Amino acid sequence: MPPSSRMADLADWTVELTTGTEHFEAGEIALRVRHGGSVEVDHRRAGDHRRYTGLLDADELARFAEAMRETGIDTLVSTRTEWATGEDTLRVEVRDGDAPVHRAEIPAGERFDDERVGRVLRAYDEVVERVTEGRLPYGPAAY
Repeated sequence: MPPSSRMADLADWTVELTTGTEHFEAGEIALRVRHGGSVEVDHRRAGDHRRYTGLLDADELARFAEAMRETGIDTLVSTRTEWATGEDTLRVEVRDGDAPVHRAEIPAGERFDDERVGRVLRAYDEVVERVTEGRLPYGPAAY
């Protein structure tokens, strides 16, 4: 069971999830979801920058927020202290307004060993795919 999440107590939360590296393969994809349902996806690849914006409906936002609370996104950390060269990471940032609440960097491969990381990445994939209309994270804009 994950440590207790404080997300329900945050009045103005933003969850930012970032994967990749700008100058490697699909590039860097940063997803920002705000408590009101607004979404931004920033894609940086080989010097090119594209921004996608959207709005989650009430059900989509509730599913995303529930997944983040249940995984303890604001407490999620890796037990590892070393990464392999070139290993992809999931960067997590939770804010309340402009105030940072939690930051972590987690090897993306932990999705196979830690169900919480897997669930966060599935939620990330779902929202990114929806807001970019399938262009990312695995669609044509990634390659």
